[in-house]
Amino acid sequence: MFMIGRSFKVRLVVILVLLTSVTSGTSLSYLYHRNYETVWSLMKQRLHDIAHTGYYVIEEEHREAIKRLVVELDKASLPITKEDLKKVNEGNLLASLTPEDTIKFQESKDFQILVQALRRIKSGTSNDLQPLKYIRQLPLDPNKPPQLRYAYILAKTKESPDRKFLKFIADSDYEEIDRNQNGEIDDDEQSTPIGSLYNVSEQYHFEHAFDGKIIVNEEYIEDRWGMWLTTTIPILDKDGTIIAVLGLDLDARGIYNNLQQLKLILIIVIFGMLALTIFISFTLANVISRPIVALTQVAEEVRNGNLSVNIQVKSNDEIGQLGSTFNLMIKNINNSIEEIKLQKDAFYRFVPENFLNLLEKKSATDIHLGDKIIDNLTILFSDIRSFTTLSESISPDEVYAFLNEYFQLITPLISNGGGFIDKYMGDGIMAIFADNSKNKESADNSIHTAISLIRELGNYNKLRISNGKEAIRIGIGINTGELIIGTVGTKDRLSTTVVGNTVNLASRLESITSKYSTEIIVSATTIANLRDHSLVRYREIDTIIAKGMSSPCEIYEVYNHKDLEFQQKMSYSLKPYMDGLVSYKLGLFEEARVNFQEAYSLNPEDTISKLYLERTKLLIEKPPSQDWDGVVKFDVK
Repeated sequence: MFMIGRSFKVRLVVILVLLTSVTSGTSLSYLYHRNYETVWSLMKQRLHDIAHTGYYVIEEEHREAIKRLVVELDKASLPITKEDLKKVNEGNLLASLTPEDTIKFQESKDFQILVQALRRIKSGTSNDLQPLKYIRQLPLDPNKPPQLRYAYILAKTKESPDRKFLKFIADSDYEEIDRNQNGEIDDDEQSTPIGSLYNVSEQYHFEHAFDGKIIVNEEYIEDRWGMWLTTTIPILDKDGTIIAVLGLDLDARGIYNNLQQLKLILIIVIFGMLALTIFISFTLANVISRPIVALTQVAEEVRNGNLSVNIQVKSNDEIGQLGSTFNLMIKNINNSIEEIKLQKDAFYRFVPENFLNLLEKKSATDIHLGDKIIDNLTILFSDIRSFTTLSESISPDEVYAFLNEYFQLITPLISNGGGFIDKYMGDGIMAIFADNSKNKESADNSIHTAISLIRELGNYNKLRISNGKEAIRIGIGINTGELIIGTVGTKDRLSTTVVGNTVNLASRLESITSKYSTEIIVSATTIANLRDHSLVRYREIDTIIAKGMSSPCEIYEVYNHKDLEFQQKMSYSLKPYMDGLVSYKLGLFEEARVNFQEAYSLNPEDTISKLYLERTKLLIEKPPSQDWDGVVKFDVK
């Protein structure tokens, strides 16, 4: 018996240790490598998008400035020999100008317009908006750092025909500055003077950039400035000749440290699980007997969700009675689970499961009166325009049939877009979009869902028209912000609700879509929370104070759902339109009217430009008071 017990204990320990080692090791290793690949892939994709945007910030005047600076820098360069270059390590700099020439070039107009262009590229990845007229080099804000750490322009130099050394034409952060404000100038905070020769012998992406390719490094690189994920973009003049390279660096140090920390945590978890497994296996071997092992195995099956198992009862003793009781328990559990499933399905018809997730509740039984959380969410309101008129022309039964048909059309689109419908309100709906633990994409998801709703409604209207019915139109309002999610009512009857100014403003935005003759209006906070602005076509249309609100809010029109012809015309008319909007807010109504007239002539289907033409005409005829701020106040919902 001693040997049997000893053998059982050893087998149990070995099996459990091996199983835990293989399973946890494989799973956690896969988790780490998947996270590693995902993080770098997302960073590279983000940097690639920034690169394309940055390329178009460099305009013709900047290219001409680059060409002039390249010529003048070559003329002013100090004599530099091959022996001088050999002394410069990879990733380090060598000055090619006298201090006087350096100051002269850095104060030149050509250099400064290039620096401003680079700072605009860099500031475009920050959460804070920077003034467009002049952007100063500032210390790094640790709470709101730009995603892009460095932006610079390099050109070929006569001292290095093999392109192992390139010359700095401009750097967004060329001045020496204490970014981390620790009272010292660290290596990555030193100045990058114009004309400095930069050793790029091991950074092959620069060479490829001069061959006409946009390159995003597959792996991070390290140099005197830190650890970076870098992209290089060739800058072409109007003849297609590559005159320089635009370099953009994302700071990879934080991501790298987080991944290393994750690796350490996973290793600790693996060893912790092994230690726990060894302890449990020895404990079980000392307290259970062979019949109980069989019972445990069946119980384990039940714990894993297999409720079709039964214990083979071979005796009438206490163990046999325990087996019979266990079989009866499994039968009752099966019946209870079936009943719970039916009740759960019925419950989720009235309260979305997503709502429970927001309240961090596992089931409906966990909900109590007064449960609430405060969270940042995106709210979407949608309503059918002129529904009252439509419903008066058909019978009540037809109204309900139409509404159910309409809701069955739009509900899957909202679910597929990452949201859920919180309320059906007559002919309207209120949908909630929440951020998940990994991505903050509720703003993106809500806007893309709104676009798909309008497009699908277009197909639905074609079917209605073919059946001799009137086409319907909807308005959609979207807002992002903090709100309260919880339960109200009494202990005998509860209702879930979402309250806050975020909800109220989203509802107001939906109601004013008809005022601007557009389908989708979103708030400035929703635009600010977009992760990928490149996928959304939008423009600012007004600054308003909605009914019941005290603070002004900038509102934007989304027009991805418009046809390609409209979007093409919008690309031409957008600049004069935005110029007109700025003039309008400044009270320059004559100038605004000229710009709006130009925008309207380029896109006659633009209802917003037409609206502003009418507004400016009235304001010119009857000027407002001197406290004019361009804000429209709505007194009705």
